[in-house]
Amino acid sequence: MKLENFNTEIDNLIVDVLSGNADSARCEALRLWLAADDANLRRFETMQQAWFAASVLHTPEDSDVRSAFERLAQRIKNSPSASSLPRSPRHYRLRRAANALLRIAAMWAAAFAVGALSYHYYSRHSSQSTAYFETVVPLGAKSQLVLTDGTKVWLNAGSRLRYSAGYSSRSREVELEGEGYFEVAPNKAMPFEVKTLLLNVKATGTSFNVKAYPNDSVVETILVEGRVEVSRMHDSEAGAPAIALQPKQRLTLLKSTNEMLLEMQPKGEAGEHDLNATPTPAAAMPDKVRAVEAKANYMAETSWKDKRWHIEDEDLGSLAVKLGRRYNVAITFADDRLKSYRFTGTLEDDPIEAVLKAMAQSAPVSYKFQGSEILLSVNDEVSEQYKSMWKD
Repeated sequence: MKLENFNTEIDNLIVDVLSGNADSARCEALRLWLAADDANLRRFETMQQAWFAASVLHTPEDSDVRSAFERLAQRIKNSPSASSLPRSPRHYRLRRAANALLRIAAMWAAAFAVGALSYHYYSRHSSQSTAYFETVVPLGAKSQLVLTDGTKVWLNAGSRLRYSAGYSSRSREVELEGEGYFEVAPNKAMPFEVKTLLLNVKATGTSFNVKAYPNDSVVETILVEGRVEVSRMHDSEAGAPAIALQPKQRLTLLKSTNEMLLEMQPKGEAGEHDLNATPTPAAAMPDKVRAVEAKANYMAETSWKDKRWHIEDEDLGSLAVKLGRRYNVAITFADDRLKSYRFTGTLEDDPIEAVLKAMAQSAPVSYKFQGSEILLSVNDEVSEQYKSMWKD
């Protein structure tokens, strides 16, 4: 499909890659084109900024994004700020260009966006020549992007993804703070790596979820398909063996003890994995890695990115943290007993008040809005009938 305002073959190629419709050959063609000339990179940056500004949170139909992109791109193309971008690589400043484009995008975002936009910008270290792309998703939002190699990334609320402008030319490394779900484009010769503050996750072509919020007590990796290798950052740098996960396994790092817990089969699911299986590498479980029995179907935790968010036997204490990020609200407890109540169910993209009403109908929970906070308390009138919901 040709866009009216960007109707050259290379512009169509860029749009196909950004929308996730390009195959591996077209992704490689774009990578080679970007590496050929700095002017090509500048052209790509302008289009990528417009694309991310036109993207909406809840994964709209492709035609909607393209239509929004076309309108926004035309306004950027005709704006004084866009036409006056420096052309000389010597004076080119990525941050200045990005800020100008974001200001233009913000003027028109309300015309087509549903929900909040993620912020996508560039930065250049003064001591280096390397430029970086960075996507920041605010609280109360979600975002999806496609990298130049065709890898698809979903980012949860309060997350940040950073990668170099030369991504996929020599390596495929991204830095994550928060939570991301990755569908990695296959490339055995160039593994895809997610680096967090404490863990490094490496894959060649697979789907997996990584949760690494700075304020959480754990860092988690859930493998959906394929194969990943997980290592502590200092172990990875020292060349120590990594822990290979098989599909439907979860590896959790406890920050307080530096111990890792390996769950090999979600509760309630039949499969070929069991607690007697030995993960790669080889003969023995690596130091500070312990196999444990799953207490719930933890695969449901990857559904945060979908329209329907499945909650499986989760205590309200941890669920409140997720709800706080998802809706950008502060949730507090008048009684800590509530933190131990367990919930199972499905949430859609409903307002926070609808979620709280549903919660109050299925548990002894009362809620009250206090400014920007939500206070949860025990509903003593019905608490007796919900004794079975206490955490074991």
